Amino acid sequence: MITVLGSGSDKFQSKARWTQGSGTLVLKVAAAATVPADADTTVNFELMNPKYTQTAQTVEILASGDVSHAAECMTVDTDPTKQPMHVQAATFATKRIHTSSQASGGTNVVTVTLQPENTVLCGSRNSV
Repeated sequence: MITVLGSGSDKFQSKARWTQGSGTLVLKVAAAATVPADADTTVNFELMNPKYTQTAQTVEILASGDVSHAAECMTVDTDPTKQPMHVQAATFATKRIHTSSQASGGTNVVTVTLQPENTVLCGSRNSV
């Protein structure tokens, strides 16, 4: 179960059922609440992105119950990086390496400077 947040969260039960395998989120309208037809209702929720890259996922919405609505594709942002569940490959904004000496038999300090464009998670392994 995940927590339903956002300005329209009072229209729904506070917890929604998330099934990761099918990518299904079930929101239930709260007791004595309605989702109005004359205004937008906005909710949000937190999911953990996978560790590996993936393209944006197609998202459909439907409603069942007293008033059913057939499944329809939801409108998504044209910017792929803002589309649902789009996970970018890790890249580096900065990636430099240099050495202090090329002298045979001399001490050499190798300096690596990097800045990832994505957060590097604990347990990640970077190889140079």
